[in-house]
This record gives sequence, structure tokens and C-alpha cells, in this order.
Amino acid sequence: DRHVLKHEVRVTELERRMFPKEMMEEEKKNLENITKEGFITEGDKWDVLFHNSIQHSKRFRCGGVVARYEVQEKQPTITSDIHVVRIGNIAFATNRFELYMDYQHRIQARSPFEQTFIVQLTADAGGCGSYLATARGERNKGYSATAYSNQVSSTGGQQLVDATVQALKEVKKVPFRKNPAVLGVPRVKGDPAESDWERAAVLNRFCLADGSALSESSAEIRLLQSGEKLYLKVTCPAGKNVKKLILPSAGTPKRDGAVWQFESIEFFLAKGKEAYQFILSPEDCLMDRVISPFYRGSAVGWNCKNLQWGAKAADSGWSGFITIPLKELSFKEKGNNAQYRFNAYRTHYYVDKNGQVKKFATSYLAPEGIFSNISRFGTLNFAK
Repeated sequence: DRHVLKHEVRVTELERRMFPKEMMEEEKKNLENITKEGFITEGDKWDVLFHNSIQHSKRFRCGGVVARYEVQEKQPTITSDIHVVRIGNIAFATNRFELYMDYQHRIQARSPFEQTFIVQLTADAGGCGSYLATARGERNKGYSATAYSNQVSSTGGQQLVDATVQALKEVKKVPFRKNPAVLGVPRVKGDPAESDWERAAVLNRFCLADGSALSESSAEIRLLQSGEKLYLKVTCPAGKNVKKLILPSAGTPKRDGAVWQFESIEFFLAKGKEAYQFILSPEDCLMDRVISPFYRGSAVGWNCKNLQWGAKAADSGWSGFITIPLKELSFKEKGNNAQYRFNAYRTHYYVDKNGQVKKFATSYLAPEGIFSNISRFGTLNFAK
């Protein structure tokens, strides 16, 4: 599974915390009195430092409130940046404030991601942040909800929440049409001729395993059926940035080797809680196994006796086929004999043109979990 990395930046306007004129008149008097007190230069150095630090802080706090009051009518909002970064199914969202935890919970509760991390006190072009109190905090007048501590109102705080959630939803969007989860597989009489493949059901447009985007590699599986057999025709282009595909080594068995460790295609056919898995790789290598709570032997120990397959690589990629005798798939849950659950994956394993080894898995239908998660499979309907 290869993670998606996305970055969204929002510049938003947040409502200022407005101050009444009466309050400002009092603050101006406070600032005037504090300024008259002045700084000291003589005495114990620690006493001087302590006194002057308090004086500076008082001037800064009162002066800041007065300065914000002077511009609040002309500038009723504060411009603030929000950065949202997506890494797979987690996200990070920044803001310039020291938030009351309520705001964090509001964002996380509405976020579309499995985990959302709030990164606060990230300075932006507007300068440093401040405490951002809730309406309840403003009413109760805690030290972090005073005029000295707040630049943005609780209404602006909710605007920050809404803008952040919207940015999170933007980076979560799937930017492509999802593949159909229900497919009809055309019927042929006996083994298909080359012309029959033109009307086959097609699995393509493989996506990243979390469903967030199309993969950089393409793959195609064509499906036909005769009622007794399911026919798969596989085509996997190498891709523009591929120097060479990583194929099964010379010592890899043709049957039941660890072919998932190489360039390969996986196909699942399922009913109920059971699935049969077929992994095809170049050099005519294949692994087949059963995934079932009712099967007591080794899952890889199961083999489809009359299975047929083949796969060869070329400079442009590789291609192959699998012919599955359906009567050998012994499902506990019989159901409709002309209907199966399915999914398909490609493990794209190669050396790129820079000499770097790359490996990632893609899927036809995003599983959002382990590949054998049958609840995420689609449905194959066999036409008569």
C-alpha cells in the first residue's frame, strides 16, 4: 500500500474579538499610568530585571488591546492561514492560535480521516497567534479569555473550525470515478476464441489501495465464463518510469511459491465467508489457496487440480491467463451458482530509471484494510 500525500492551504478571515469603547477608555488610562511609572536602572540587578519585565508586559498588554481597538471598525476580521496535510488516512491541520480543546474536538469529530492531528501556534503572515476562547470561556472570563489574550472571537473560532473541516474534506476527495462494484461476465461456448475477448468484462483503472487516487501503473483483467469455467486474461504494462520489472527468481517454484513478493496479479473469487485466491506472476508462476474458516489444512496446501495458467514478460510489461474450473471451488455457502464476490490487485514491483527499487499494491476496488476483506468485494454475475 502506497500512501497518498496531499497539501491544502486555506487563507480565511476570522471575526475579531471586538472591544467596547468604555473598556478602551479605561485601558488607555491604565496605559498612561503604567507609562508614567517608568523603568528603573538602579538597585539589585534581579530586582531591576523583575520590575522592568513586569512594566514591559503591562505596556505590551494594554498597548496591544488599544491598538486592536483602533483598527477593529475598519478591519473587523483577522486573516489567518490554515495548512492541511494528508498522509494516507491521517491528516494534520495547522492554525496560529492556542486553542481551547473544544475546537480541537469539533474538528476531529467532523474530520473524514481516521486520525486528525491539530498543530497549533504555527505563525503565519499575520503574525503570532493568541489564545482562542470558546463562548463559554468568554463568559467565564478566565485568564486565557480576557481582552489581553484574545484576538479572535468565539464566532471566529467556529469559523476556523468550519474552514479547517472543509479543507480536510478537500484533501480527502477521491479525484476519479470509482470502478463499478457489480459486473456481468459474458458467456462463451467452450474455450474463448480471440474475438470473444472483445466483449469480455474488464477490470482496469486500478487505484491505490485506500481508494484515494488512480495508481501510476495500469493493469487490465478481462473475464469470460462458460458456466463451467472462468477465464481470465491479464495485461500489465511496465510503465514509463520502469527500467525493469522484478520477476520471480530462478529458484521460485512454478506452483505455490512466494510469488506475491514479485511483480504479480491477484484475483479473489468468494462466497459467504470463503474466498479462493489466485496469484499469477511472469515466468509461468502461480499460487492458489483457499481462505476459509472451515478449511482445516494449510491454506496454501489447497490446489485447484485442473487449473490452467501461463504468464510471460516482455520489455513492454507482461501478460498471462488463468482458467479456473468452477466446480473445484467448494463453497460451504452455495447461494446463486451464477454469482460470486470478487476483487483484484496488482503488486507493481520494479526498478525505476534512477535505479531505485519500487513496490506498491493497487486494487480494482479499494479494500480499506487487508486484501482478503470479503466485505469490500464486488459482485460478478454470470450471464446465461
